[in-house]
Amino acid sequence: MGIQEKFENLLTHDRLSDRDRQFCQSLYDYYLRKKRLTAGRRRCLANLEAHYGSLPSEGLLEPELATRIRALLPKTQESSWDRGFSESILSQVESCRKLSDRQIEILAKIEERHSEAALETNRRWREAYTTDLSANAEVCARYYTASPPYFKELCDRILTQPNFIPTEKQYRGLCENKYAQKVLKAHFADPKYPAGSKVSLRATAPRRLASLSGETHSLVEWGRSQRSANGFVLTVNAAPITTAAAGTKKYLVLFVGESIPLLVEERHLKRGRF
Repeated sequence: MGIQEKFENLLTHDRLSDRDRQFCQSLYDYYLRKKRLTAGRRRCLANLEAHYGSLPSEGLLEPELATRIRALLPKTQESSWDRGFSESILSQVESCRKLSDRQIEILAKIEERHSEAALETNRRWREAYTTDLSANAEVCARYYTASPPYFKELCDRILTQPNFIPTEKQYRGLCENKYAQKVLKAHFADPKYPAGSKVSLRATAPRRLASLSGETHSLVEWGRSQRSANGFVLTVNAAPITTAAAGTKKYLVLFVGESIPLLVEERHLKRGRF
């Protein structure tokens, strides 16, 4: 049998998988251009002949398995790992190659993830996140962005992709650890000093405080004589919390005699006396 006839027999075989069909066609195209095959390409052709020559020309070895996988494919997300795996094993089944026990086990897990019950659970989670929990995730994402390297990729997606919804496991890891709980408690607590309140610095306030001019932050030295100055709260929750502790809600305060407001944590403020 000539090489051209071998290719034609393979390409008309009804069990040839899509992947093997594309590969076989590329070998055939090379042969038509060059009128010959390299030693490596001859081996590939022989391997295809050996595999498909042992298969009957019609029917599948496991038609029920192929039906399961075809039913699963539309339920998986395009470009997801689950879709890629399912397409791969479908190609394997369609070329009459048996799946391993491990492949069948993974298939069952993918089917479970995309069952009606699992899809309903996921729908409820997405609704709960969108309605009640997205604000928590944003607060925690801003905290961890200021305190790398934890959850970097997840925080980036939460803060930059408006339609992104983390899995319930991702949310719990980000927002329900002991540090995140302190951050959330501080952020959502009623402010001790509402906007317009008169305040002054406590003796425990750090010597260097962050000034805020437009979108620019910079640290400024706050001298001894200035520490007794009084000021007014301009904004509550003026910047993301960066310390997992009580009283870390941040206020934007304009002190008397100053032109640029400062960011001060709640624990470093007290009622002003003027």
